[in-house]
Amino acid sequence: MATIRKRGSTYQALVRVKGYPTQSQNFRLKGDAQKWAREIEVKITNDKFFPAKRKDERTLTDAIDRYLDEDAQELDDLADRRRQLNWWKDRLGDISLLHLCNDLDLLHDAKRKLETEKLKKGGTRAPATVKRYLAALSKMFSCAVDWNWCDTNPVRRIRKPKEAPGRDRYLSDDERKALLKATAKSDDPYLHTLVLIALCTAGRAGEIQGLKWPEVSLQRGTVTFRHTKNRQVRTVPVTAEVAARLRDLRKVRRIDSELIFPRFDGERPKSFRAAWAKAVAEAKLNDFRFHDLRHTAASYLAMSGATPSELMAILGHKTLLMVSRYAHVSEQHTAAVLQKMTDKYLVQ
Repeated sequence: MATIRKRGSTYQALVRVKGYPTQSQNFRLKGDAQKWAREIEVKITNDKFFPAKRKDERTLTDAIDRYLDEDAQELDDLADRRRQLNWWKDRLGDISLLHLCNDLDLLHDAKRKLETEKLKKGGTRAPATVKRYLAALSKMFSCAVDWNWCDTNPVRRIRKPKEAPGRDRYLSDDERKALLKATAKSDDPYLHTLVLIALCTAGRAGEIQGLKWPEVSLQRGTVTFRHTKNRQVRTVPVTAEVAARLRDLRKVRRIDSELIFPRFDGERPKSFRAAWAKAVAEAKLNDFRFHDLRHTAASYLAMSGATPSELMAILGHKTLLMVSRYAHVSEQHTAAVLQKMTDKYLVQ
């Protein structure tokens, strides 16, 4: 599909045809841009623009470009996926797909580089991050097999690194009170509401920051997370306090944005990094991240007697394995309740 857009004193013609890299060219006259775009679109559609490549000539770069071009609209994590695949392109992009399928040493060497190279911010990539890079490449190879560009997915034969145990940090009663006191005094008008939503819904930071007014039902007292990590839409009840704060925010909401927590221009969600860091420091919390609010909410639910299936529904997990990390919290609470009952009724 051809698009013409004005850029300063020139016109840029963009031609996008599914399965092929986007083509662009700048022109002084709009008519010239339209004519060029029509001609290129016809040539691409008739397979006359790109020279046909034999199967053994198609490189990793060719495959990644096609994958990103075809799947761009379906990828919620497009920016992350593009960064991950560009890393592979920079190191193996000129190598043919068939060569990569037949020589696993190339992928093993690249994986070791992925695990050991020093990052700008210091340190190396975590095992979980390495797995995501491998998963992105594996997905691309699976698509290449479907296109008949290669016969197998070699990434499936690469051993994935073991991840470290998940964090088990959650707020004690005193820590929770200190944090909420700090957020309530924050200069940021949204931070306290954001933290309250996190504690009562167990939502992820991105899910909460990206909430829009049509996804909130104050009548039912629920919020609906539509853009989730696993693409599973889920609706979660909120407390009366959260509903009241959302009702107050709606009274002064921006009419040019559907976002509940908009940035200054109303186009994207606001960043809370600085305000959050200040609140954590004022509350004197040690080693506590925003994502730990999700663990806190899940732990509170487990201690309140939530079943594994109920935790799965609220957290949006697809397997029981993901919620098993909260089993020990539930067991500790159950033991304490049983001990209290024993002391009251059974001890003579």
